[in-house]
Parts: sequence; structure tokens; C-alpha cells
Amino acid sequence: MADNYLERKMDELRNRRPAKAVARTLPHASKGSIQNAISLYIPGRRALVVGGASGIFATITRGFLNAGCKVAVFDSYDSPGQQMAYSEGVRFHPVDLSEPVSLTSAFTTLLKAWRDIDIVVLPTQSTTPTRIDSLHDITLLWADHRRRFPIPSDYGFRLININISDIPNTGVADGDTDMADICMSQIHVDPSFLTEPSRLSSLSKTLTDTCLFLSLPSISILTSSIVIS
Repeated sequence: MADNYLERKMDELRNRRPAKAVARTLPHASKGSIQNAISLYIPGRRALVVGGASGIFATITRGFLNAGCKVAVFDSYDSPGQQMAYSEGVRFHPVDLSEPVSLTSAFTTLLKAWRDIDIVVLPTQSTTPTRIDSLHDITLLWADHRRRFPIPSDYGFRLININISDIPNTGVADGDTDMADICMSQIHVDPSFLTEPSRLSSLSKTLTDTCLFLSLPSISILTSSIVIS
């Protein structure tokens, strides 16, 4: 009887189908990918894309989703963020993008929900210093969170600022933050790209790949500036 029981259990194990995987894969990781190409697959990271419900930033949002990340989106109340949450599984927080207090309040809420955040992509413009204030405040909030709740990690915090402006904007670091844990990157984009539909698709892909590249664990730079023109 014991032998029959064991045989039945072995048959059950053999016939059991594995759970269906829901992880997304990037073209880089698919069959037939280019030899020696860099894989932009970074599963398990928690990424926030501010303004990520539409336009080129929606492409960046989907890039992080396809890379296997958990993704949150901060965008305006009238944006398609809620629809993106239902259809693509992002976490959507409606905010007033022109108010630093609204952004930092949502960031604090997200920190509590996720326990930590690995990557933040935030657009700024030299003509709108409120976004610079938000970038500064978010950095301080994250640094304070890590001091109060130390989380063992060799990854740190990736803060990617995309500046679409004629005048590059630099210097978001603050002496109160632990810069050893922060990879701060400025991406400056030629604003003429936004008025040329033929180049917009190329710009979206370039920005997405650049953001993912800067988020790779092997990238250990502390500060950088990249110009896309």
C-alpha cells in the first residue's frame, strides 16, 4: 500500500504543470539577440516614473515594466494613468506636477507602501524650478528613510533627471545626503526633438534604453551627465 501511495505521488509530481510565468522579457533577452549585447533586464527593482502616463515618459514606464520592474507612476489627475494602472499593472498616484509638496507627499506614501524605492526618473526644465525643488526634496526624503530604516543593499538609489531644455541644469546634490548610495544622472535633451515626429520615436527608445542602462547594478557611477541631441 505504501508503495502504491509513493507511486501515485511521483505521478502527480511528474504531471504537475509549472505556474504560468508573468514576467516580461525584453527584445534584448529574446532568442536571436545580438551576441555580446547588454541585457537591460533588471527584475525586482522598484521604479518610479514621474509624468510617466503619457508621451515619451509612458515609453520609459513600459521600458521598466518590460525589464521586470515594479513600476509606479506619478502624473496629473487628467492623465491616462488610471487606465495604465488597469491595463498594464503600474501603481498610479495622481498628483499636481507643478507642486513640489504634492510630489513629495506622494513619494512618502509610495515609500511606506514599497518599503523602499530603487529608481526615480523625474523630468525637469530650467524654466520651471519647482521640479528642481522636488528633485532635491525627494533625495532628502529617500536619504532620511534609509537612515531611519537601514536596508542592506549594494544597489543604492538611482536618481535620473531628464532635462528637456536649451540650458542644461546641474547640481542637485546636497551635503545632507549619503552620496555613496546615490547614482545621480542628468540627461539633457534637445527640445527640438519634441517638435519633430520623425525623430520622436527614436528619442523615446534612446531615453528608455539610457534610463535602463543607468539602472543596471553594474553601473557604479555616482554622478554623470549625458546629452542627447
